Amino acid sequence: MNIFFVMEEHETLKGGTTGESQVSVPDAARALGLDSFTLLSLIQRGRVSVTRSTSGEITIPESELARLTGGQGSAPW
Repeated sequence: MNIFFVMEEHETLKGGTTGESQVSVPDAARALGLDSFTLLSLIQRGRVSVTRSTSGEITIPESELARLTGGQGSAPW
Protein backbone atom coordinates (compact mmCIF):
# COMPACT_ATOMS: atom_id res chain seq x y z
CA MET A 1 0.00 0.00 0.00
CA ASN A 2 1.45 3.37 -1.02
CA ILE A 3 0.70 6.42 1.07
CA PHE A 4 1.44 9.80 -0.50
CA PHE A 5 1.92 12.98 1.49
CA VAL A 6 1.81 16.56 0.33
CA MET A 7 5.33 17.79 0.83
CA GLU A 8 5.25 21.24 2.44
CA GLU A 9 8.39 21.33 4.56
CA HIS A 10 11.52 19.28 4.07
CA GLU A 11 14.57 18.46 6.06
CA THR A 12 17.55 17.78 3.81
CA LEU A 13 19.40 14.67 4.96
CA LYS A 14 22.21 14.65 2.37
CA GLY A 15 22.23 16.88 -0.67
CA GLY A 16 18.99 17.66 -2.45
CA THR A 17 17.33 21.03 -2.69
CA THR A 18 14.19 21.73 -0.74
CA GLY A 19 11.34 23.19 -2.73
CA GLU A 20 11.88 20.94 -5.75
CA SER A 21 9.69 18.02 -6.76
CA GLN A 22 10.11 14.90 -4.66
CA VAL A 23 9.67 11.24 -5.57
CA SER A 24 8.66 8.48 -3.17
CA VAL A 25 11.11 5.64 -2.53
CA PRO A 26 8.93 3.03 -4.31
CA ASP A 27 8.49 5.29 -7.37
CA ALA A 28 12.21 6.13 -7.49
CA ALA A 29 13.13 2.46 -7.15
CA ARG A 30 10.79 1.59 -10.03
CA ALA A 31 12.31 4.35 -12.20
CA LEU A 32 15.80 3.06 -11.44
CA GLY A 33 14.89 -0.59 -12.06
CA LEU A 34 15.55 -1.52 -8.42
CA ASP A 35 13.42 -2.86 -5.62
CA SER A 36 12.69 -0.56 -2.68
CA PHE A 37 14.93 -2.56 -0.33
CA THR A 38 17.95 -2.08 -2.61
CA LEU A 39 17.29 1.65 -2.91
CA LEU A 40 16.94 1.98 0.87
CA SER A 41 20.25 0.14 1.25
CA LEU A 42 21.92 2.65 -1.12
CA ILE A 43 20.40 5.50 0.90
CA GLN A 44 21.79 4.02 4.14
CA ARG A 45 25.25 3.75 2.61
CA GLY A 46 25.13 7.42 1.56
CA ARG A 47 25.08 6.69 -2.18
CA VAL A 48 21.71 8.42 -2.73
CA SER A 49 20.75 11.86 -1.41
CA VAL A 50 17.31 12.12 0.15
CA THR A 51 15.05 14.51 2.01
CA ARG A 52 12.67 13.81 4.86
CA SER A 53 9.31 15.49 5.27
CA THR A 54 8.09 16.71 8.63
CA SER A 55 5.82 13.65 8.67
CA GLY A 56 8.91 11.42 8.42
CA GLU A 57 8.56 10.19 4.83
CA ILE A 58 11.86 9.76 2.97
CA THR A 59 11.76 11.11 -0.58
CA ILE A 60 14.23 11.48 -3.43
CA PRO A 61 14.59 14.91 -5.09
CA GLU A 62 14.00 14.77 -8.86
CA SER A 63 17.48 16.25 -9.39
CA GLU A 64 18.99 13.25 -7.54
CA LEU A 65 16.91 10.84 -9.61
CA ALA A 66 18.17 12.58 -12.78
CA ARG A 67 21.76 12.22 -11.52
CA LEU A 68 21.25 8.52 -10.89
CA THR A 69 19.70 7.90 -14.29
CA GLY A 70 22.27 10.00 -16.12
CA GLY A 71 19.74 12.78 -16.78
CA GLN A 72 17.73 10.70 -19.24
CA GLY A 73 14.71 12.96 -19.28
CA SER A 74 12.02 13.71 -16.77
CA ALA A 75 10.32 11.06 -14.68
CA PRO A 76 6.77 10.10 -15.81
CA TRP A 77 5.05 11.22 -12.62
